[in-house]
Amino acid sequence: MKTPQLLILLLTILVHVAAAFPTERGGREKHASWDDVNVVAHGLLQLGQGLKEHVDKSKIQMRDVNAKLKAFNSTVAEVQRKQQEQDEALKAKSEEVEERERLAAQLAEEVKAKVEEVKQQSEDVHSRMDRLEEKVDKVLTEPEVDSNYSDQTGVPFIQRIMSAQNRRIDQLVEKIQQQQDKLEKQSLHLQALQRKMAKRVKSHRRRDEETALRGEAEQSDTKSGLARDCHDLFVRGQRVSGVYTVQPENSKPFNVLCEMTSEGGWTVIQKRLDGSQSFNQLWESYKKGFGSLNGEFKL
Repeated sequence: MKTPQLLILLLTILVHVAAAFPTERGGREKHASWDDVNVVAHGLLQLGQGLKEHVDKSKIQMRDVNAKLKAFNSTVAEVQRKQQEQDEALKAKSEEVEERERLAAQLAEEVKAKVEEVKQQSEDVHSRMDRLEEKVDKVLTEPEVDSNYSDQTGVPFIQRIMSAQNRRIDQLVEKIQQQQDKLEKQSLHLQALQRKMAKRVKSHRRRDEETALRGEAEQSDTKSGLARDCHDLFVRGQRVSGVYTVQPENSKPFNVLCEMTSEGGWTVIQKRLDGSQSFNQLWESYKKGFGSLNGEFKL
């Protein structure tokens, strides 16, 4: 029974009650008849029943509203928890990237210091060569002296000096070559690290954008429990290629072949291996898909 009808019934009962009470007219007393009392009692009984039904319906509606609010609060709490976990994971990955960048910068500084050291050694070798050439020229241009000093200023002595200097130069050149090989290896390693960091930074940025754009889609995923596509599986932690069950938005679940790479998950639309499956099919077959996900197929 609705509230306006209850008010109308209540007014009608009040009118009957007022008419049943005695009033003084011309000095004579009037008393309410038994029928009027029955009408009033029956009206009050109906009013009580209507109010009871209204209260019961209100309680049921309040219980439904409370249940829906509890479910909504639990869903919101779950979404907030997952968002917090994703934020913590992104923060940890960002710290890892920063640490690798710091290591790469430190490695670059070490490479630079070693390059400077090699340059200094090369300059030392050149200066020693220049001094040696000056000594040789000086010895060759000086006039001959006493025979007592012939052993120290003769050609054999000079040859011994030059031989020793040549051995020293060969050792320095070998060391320089080794340093250059190490520098080349470190440079290649540094370039590889820089490429990896660039890829990871791009991947993190793309994941951040996808996480920001996902929004309400995550709530639907939590209700269904199935991923929307292969990349969603990659975001959830899957790293092994294979057959998975997915459910895109406004679609039924179905199986797909996912190829997991370092950059994300990819859905394989068509696969041909050994010609075991004929692709000479009608258009209806191409629309519905054919073949086996474990062999050749068209999704």
